[in-house]
Amino acid sequence: MKIVPMARPSDPETSWEAAASVTPNVQTNRGYVLRALELIGPCTDEELLEEYPKYFPNNPQSPSGLRTRRKELCRLHLVEWTGRTVTGHTNRKMRIWKVS
Repeated sequence: MKIVPMARPSDPETSWEAAASVTPNVQTNRGYVLRALELIGPCTDEELLEEYPKYFPNNPQSPSGLRTRRKELCRLHLVEWTGRTVTGHTNRKMRIWKVS
């Protein structure tokens, strides 16, 4: 499945330009997230956010970007939920993810 960034028809030209410029970076960033999950092992999104910079300090990604890339990897069946949850720093239940 290919993820294609899009803009709404009512969005300004700059939004369309931004969407067009994202595709190569999304694919590269998705690869970094997959590799990080391989190196870290099963983890929550919270743990991914904490550990990712240790492995790829020269390729920073925003918290929402990391979660989005992980979600895309799930859609591509490269990452899956382990079926387990833990309570995170925010006292909320979080899923534990692993490379398929």
